[in-house]
Amino acid sequence: MKPTDLSTMVVWDSGGLHQESDATLALLEGIGGHWRRCASIGRMVPRSLRNIVYRFIAKRRYGWFGTADACRLPSEDDKARFLP
Repeated sequence: MKPTDLSTMVVWDSGGLHQESDATLALLEGIGGHWRRCASIGRMVPRSLRNIVYRFIAKRRYGWFGTADACRLPSEDDKARFLP
């Protein structure tokens, strides 16, 4: 599968290339823990319906959460949580 619309989220992992809701579920699986269970439940929903919900949220996310002009730099406390 090749991405056809690069305005959406695309994830490439050992399972292949994922787009839209499949990419979101792949990320949740990668996080692990309770999120892996959420992804398993999400996979029970037909992809066509998941993608409708994904596109609905994607269209409105900036209105709900706003945008940033720049990425936030980590504080000294945050830096300890990152690999060197």
